[in-house]
Amino acid sequence: MKQKIKDRNGRERILDDRSLENLKLGPIFRDQGKQRFNTTLRPETIAWLKRGGNASQRIEDLVDAARSGYLQGFQVDKTTDANDELEKLKTQVAELEAQVAQLEGQPSALELIEEYLAEHELTERIKDLNKNRTLQYLGKFRAWLLKR
Repeated sequence: MKQKIKDRNGRERILDDRSLENLKLGPIFRDQGKQRFNTTLRPETIAWLKRGGNASQRIEDLVDAARSGYLQGFQVDKTTDANDELEKLKTQVAELEAQVAQLEGQPSALELIEEYLAEHELTERIKDLNKNRTLQYLGKFRAWLLKR
């Protein structure tokens, strides 16, 4: 149940019973072991923190990621990092080129649809079918593709 109260400035506020219950438990119960800490940040960092909702949680997530080793190389020589990144990118490009080469020999989705329609002589029949029947044939087409 919600109660209407007036704050110090005379404005009327609505206070939920659950909020009152949390207050009754006391500050020791509500304490999460966190401390306030003031720091100076660049304006773009502040803007980034504000975009994500709870700024404290975003900072904690970044610190946890750094501690777990997920964020590595930020305090290392930048030329070494750049060379490592360049090598990683070259490897990724080579892998992508190999995947593209594999796909070049594969028939396109349109070719597969045309082949299926030709095999099953459905071209004329699809024109006469309503939406539900078309969906049934598409389901059969999917099954036929999965068999290939």
